[in-house]
Amino acid sequence: MKNIKLGIKIGGGFGVLILIACILGGMAVFNMKGVEGDSIRLAKEYVPEVGMANEIERSSLLAMYAWRGYAFTEEQTFLDEGRKKLAAVQQGLGVAEKHAQTYPSLVKLKEQVVTAKGEVAAYVALSDQTVEVVEAMHNDRKALDQGAALYMKNCADYLESQNEAMKREMAEGASAEKLSERLDKITWLNDIIDLGNDTRIKVWRAQATRDLKLVEAAMDNFPKMEGLFDKLKTVTRQEVNLKQIAATREAAMQYKTAMNSLGEHWKELDQINAKRAKSGQDVLAAAQQTAEAGLEGTQKIADEAVQNLSTASTVMIGGLTVGVLIGIFTAVFLTKAITVPVQKGVDFARKLAQGDLTAEVDVNQKDELGILAQALREMVAKLREVVSEVQSASDNVASGSEELSASAEQLSQGATEQAASVEEVSSSMEEMSSNIRQNADNATQTEKIALKAAQDAQAGGQAVV
Repeated sequence: MKNIKLGIKIGGGFGVLILIACILGGMAVFNMKGVEGDSIRLAKEYVPEVGMANEIERSSLLAMYAWRGYAFTEEQTFLDEGRKKLAAVQQGLGVAEKHAQTYPSLVKLKEQVVTAKGEVAAYVALSDQTVEVVEAMHNDRKALDQGAALYMKNCADYLESQNEAMKREMAEGASAEKLSERLDKITWLNDIIDLGNDTRIKVWRAQATRDLKLVEAAMDNFPKMEGLFDKLKTVTRQEVNLKQIAATREAAMQYKTAMNSLGEHWKELDQINAKRAKSGQDVLAAAQQTAEAGLEGTQKIADEAVQNLSTASTVMIGGLTVGVLIGIFTAVFLTKAITVPVQKGVDFARKLAQGDLTAEVDVNQKDELGILAQALREMVAKLREVVSEVQSASDNVASGSEELSASAEQLSQGATEQAASVEEVSSSMEEMSSNIRQNADNATQTEKIALKAAQDAQAGGQAVV
């Protein structure tokens, strides 16, 4: 490590930290990608699967409710609603089937869609049968009403004719035997009417209470009617009355036939209702199993996402811990690798500053600090040479200074003697200066006199002229 360049050391330390950060970031991104994939699967596969299953289940329940209401009340509104909800169920199954084909991993959805489609097809067929049976029962009721109307009309016509005959015979004073026979006819016919009313009431009650046993109990009235018809026929002589008895008996048989048909259709409808309910329950079971499978898949993916997040957190915490430790180690190592040689260089420089040229710098490495230490060593060597040369020069200067000192003493003595001579010369110079000044004054006086003489001469010349 001593021979590695300082920049490489620092760059390597930061590179290690960057590498750790990249590894941690990569692992976090990898885990986040896994969580993202799970979230996408939840959003696009399992959550829609659960929604489709719930929608199918809801539509199935509403369809079952509507068809049950139709079978019970035979109202058109229930029939329309039932068909509408069945269409919604079929549409939902189509969407679910397409979803299962788009995402092959939804195996449970694909299986349950196939099962549900078969049950829905069976339910549709049973619903059509329900409509047919309900319409047949409606026709049976029409036949019952028609038979009952004919029955009561013929009974009323016969009774009216007997009552008129009774009044006429009583007015004519007919014999007691004849009146008694007429009374028997009226009594037996009233019994026939009562049996008819009892039968109709039991049929109505049976339909109102959904109790088929009342229809079976009403069947017991027909043998009684037959006995009364036979008895009444034996004492009836008028052709019109005999026809009325025959028409009443025929109406009773029509009513009986309609009752039998109603009972058979009723039983058939109950069977169809049971089968339809079973098919509906199977559709609901398929939808519920699909929803449960979707919820199970959702829970599984959610658990995996939580696990991935937990793993990512653990990895991040562990990685950050390792990164911090490596960072601390790298920082300490690099700090020591830089500061220790620098401190040695500083100590060396301080010793040099104090004048200790014997100091050594113990830094043996090939990086920038090593190069600096080598330069310092070379500098010290140069300083030592310079100091040695300076010392030698200073010795020479010292011997020369001694000689210069002796010469200076001699110069000092000569200077003293010269100074005395200079003083004498100075005194002479002062006398000479005084004489020169006196001569200058005299010359000035002489000049003035000469000028005066010249002026006088000039004036004399002018005067001569």
